[in-house]
Amino acid sequence: MTDSTVTIVEMLRDAKLGWIADELVESIALGKQITKPFKEGGVGRASKATFVEPYSEEEEMELVVGTLAQYFLVTPKAWELAKQTFLNDNLFTEVRPDNVAASSRASNPREPVSLGIIGEDGEPFTMFSAEYTRKTLPHLWKLLSEMWPYGHDDFIKHYPGESDFQ
Repeated sequence: MTDSTVTIVEMLRDAKLGWIADELVESIALGKQITKPFKEGGVGRASKATFVEPYSEEEEMELVVGTLAQYFLVTPKAWELAKQTFLNDNLFTEVRPDNVAASSRASNPREPVSLGIIGEDGEPFTMFSAEYTRKTLPHLWKLLSEMWPYGHDDFIKHYPGESDFQ
């Protein structure tokens, strides 16, 4: 792993986002699968085989930035869209230990359920405020677009929505 990736992984762990750090470390350690032709001795034609190669520095940064963009840019937008699509006062609620236990005891499959997010330590996930969305996400979008190894314009092709974060 590059020094930049190690720093990002450490920052994620410090921020209690260890599952994202673990995903990055594992993905980088597994490398990328590629198919290459090869020729065996005594065989007239080449065959194809799958090999695993380590990521180049650019590919590694693409993987890191892409993963962060998926978690912090794409997923929140999808979550907001889901909330708008399935808007129901009884559907999306803040997850608290008392309503997690109540939901897990529901016996009737037709009873309403509450959807929410629980962190890796089992504690309820703190929902981001409107101020976070308005102030932090634009900076995060800009930072990720600057870290993208193929430039800002290419980042926009993969993760459109700059105006959503301004």
